[in-house]
Amino acid sequence: GALQDARPFQVAYFWSPLAASVLAGLAASRPFDLLHVHLLRMVPYADRVPGLRRLLDLTDAVSLYWRQFVAVTRNPLLRALRAVELARVSRYEARAADFGMSLVCSERDRAALLAGAPGARVELLPNGVDLKAFAPEQNDSTGRTGEPDTLIYTGNLAYWPNADAILHFCRTVWPRLIRVRPLKLLIVGQRPGARIRRLA
Repeated sequence: GALQDARPFQVAYFWSPLAASVLAGLAASRPFDLLHVHLLRMVPYADRVPGLRRLLDLTDAVSLYWRQFVAVTRNPLLRALRAVELARVSRYEARAADFGMSLVCSERDRAALLAGAPGARVELLPNGVDLKAFAPEQNDSTGRTGEPDTLIYTGNLAYWPNADAILHFCRTVWPRLIRVRPLKLLIVGQRPGARIRRLA
């Protein structure tokens, strides 16, 4: 079962023998320059395609996420299960050393990954926005853009760090801001949990 398996739960969950077979067949049918593997859960698929240059695009060190998640979990059973996943993910991130290069979006994530995989080549690929492509349009004669006095928080609200961030912001920062001036906050993202929906 899943508890006897040494792989992280997420790696086991996303494993598909059919997908692995299709990938191996594709790799055997024609030449490819590079295998781009996105997220830790896809690492086992790379093992089915030996001989290709491989890039691991992690976005972040998942162990940092799980360390924070375990720390705030109050339910003892959930905390124990999440601690198991933290230990498994921490060990599994050493697989970064099996790739020609791994990418993360912050120096903090890079340091965490290198701590568990000292021989890995880990580079930064910061998140960014093309400000020319996404420049707001001017909406009045003053030259102001967007909706005045409005803040927007956007992200995948089912992702715990994003949900935790907006809940913290609304609890500790937002009340201080609206004491200074009237503002509007738009929370935009997919699958907000009940605690975020109650902010409406």
